[in-house]
Amino acid sequence: VAIIINFADQIKNIAVNQCVHNSTANYIEIDCLTVLFLEAALFFLGFFTVWYELSVTLIRFTEVDGIFDDVLKFFYLAGIVTMTLQMEKTTFLSDHLSGFIMGIIICLLCITLLHIVYYFYVENCQLYARKRIMLYCVSILVLLLVSVVDDKFVSFLAITVVSVVILWISSNSFRVVLTPNEEMLELPEDVFEKIVERWGIFVMIATGESILALIATTNKLVQTSDGDDASNAKEENIEFQHYVAILCAFGITYLVSHYYLESSKVNNMHFHALMHSGSPGSVMWTLLHGLLGFFLMMVGAGWKLVLLSLSLEICWLEAEDYYEFETYEGNKAASYAKYKCCDTYHLLGECQEYDGDGWMEFSVMLGCGLMASLITMYLLRTAHPKFIFSWKSVLCRIPIILMIPVGAYWTSSFETQSFYYSIWCMILMTIGY
Repeated sequence: VAIIINFADQIKNIAVNQCVHNSTANYIEIDCLTVLFLEAALFFLGFFTVWYELSVTLIRFTEVDGIFDDVLKFFYLAGIVTMTLQMEKTTFLSDHLSGFIMGIIICLLCITLLHIVYYFYVENCQLYARKRIMLYCVSILVLLLVSVVDDKFVSFLAITVVSVVILWISSNSFRVVLTPNEEMLELPEDVFEKIVERWGIFVMIATGESILALIATTNKLVQTSDGDDASNAKEENIEFQHYVAILCAFGITYLVSHYYLESSKVNNMHFHALMHSGSPGSVMWTLLHGLLGFFLMMVGAGWKLVLLSLSLEICWLEAEDYYEFETYEGNKAASYAKYKCCDTYHLLGECQEYDGDGWMEFSVMLGCGLMASLITMYLLRTAHPKFIFSWKSVLCRIPIILMIPVGAYWTSSFETQSFYYSIWCMILMTIGY
């Protein structure tokens, strides 16, 4: 839970503090967001790999006598904490690569020792444990060499290669094998239930990040005159917009959770992807959860940024209320109020260059995250053996899904673009459901 929360907060803070540029006009540096997205994908791959390995190990092996395995699990979690501590609010993720790699090494070292314990104390696991020990030792050696070289590109490449290789080998352990007698070597029922439960909890935690984004509230920096009816009406209208946007965010999160539950619902465990020997099947099902978790985390970060943009838009409109007086004092108060808006919501450079339109790029980020999440959940359904492909379903769903990020451009002409885009997303998600 802490990893997902910190990850989304990290993306939100870097996007605001590093990618919002103001020299001649306020805009988002697309190159900065692209780098941020790629770094987030790489770091999430590392986190998902260590989570995947720990989950697989806990599912496949039982407790052994003594406390040695419990101590190793504790230090494994300490390695994850070390990885998490490398994320700061004001710097890019790549600025602390050495500490992140050291956290991965701690995790791999602990799980190597854990498999050595299982090799000697658990029956019928020697072949499985031996392969894992060799894999982890090679991975540790590669990461140690990279940490000595201390080159950013080489570090990125090493983390990617090590994570992909580990995930590929571990995920293939879920592959359903057909014997020469056409009999399937299936998972035991208790193991099947643990896998479905853990992977489902992982997705629900990632989905819950959007709920945490709803704690964002509008800070009213300008107090309007009590006797001015028009000003008070304007303030009530702005509050209404903000509350509706939050309700839309909650409704969309609720629908996303139902999308996932519907994509994973089967009547019998033998009809589940984990029991399917074909392709896509069990391997694709487990790996798609990692991809889905990343996109859902981006949705959570997107909601944080969209609500921040909406707060800025609302703050700006409240400041413009002073212009209704058409006096020097009113204009001066409005300028000061706008400066406070810029200062509070991290606009860089000269505040007077900002026009109060918010940041449409954050809406695009949210829309792309929602679109990718829905497509991934649709692919999860195809992994089940009883899935029936239908062109009618594709023709009905895909256009609706693709229209989600497009709405950011259609709503860009409105004063409170973030508010109208939230409603746009809610309408399309409801239609698609």
